Amino acid sequence: MANHERLIPEIKAWQQRPLDSHYPFVWLDAIHYKVKQDGRYASKAVYTVLGLNFEGRKEILGLYLSETEGANFWLSVLTDLNNRRLQDILIACVPSYGLLANHKRERDLSPDRSPALCSSGKRSPGSFSDPLHSTKSVIL
Repeated sequence: MANHERLIPEIKAWQQRPLDSHYPFVWLDAIHYKVKQDGRYASKAVYTVLGLNFEGRKEILGLYLSETEGANFWLSVLTDLNNRRLQDILIACVPSYGLLANHKRERDLSPDRSPALCSSGKRSPGSFSDPLHSTKSVIL
C-alpha cells in the first residue's frame, strides 16, 4: 500500500469531523490553480473556509475542490458546514459580496439569523494573511 493510500482514511475523517456549533469569525475564499489533468492543464478552484473559534484559535473548517467558483457551490459548502454541526457565524468575511452572490441563499441555511458579511476586496491567497485588518467594508 502506497503512503498516500494510507492517508486517505485520515483525510476523510478530517473532512467529516464535527465542528463547533458557533464561530465568531469565519473567512471564506477560493483560490484558483492550474493543474495537469489527462495531459492538459485545467483550472480548479479550491474553496477554503477558515474559522476563528472562541478560544482565539484559527482552524481550517474545510477545503473543497471544484471546476469553478460560484454561488451554487458556495451554498453546497455552507450546507456541508451546517451538516457538520455549525449553527451560527457572527461575522463571515468574504473577498467580495459577489462571492455569496445571492445573500438570500445564505439565509436559507439559518432563516432566523443573518451573519454580518465583511468584504475585504482581496482576491489573492494572501487574503488570510491578516484577516482582522484586511476588511474594507462591512455589509449587515
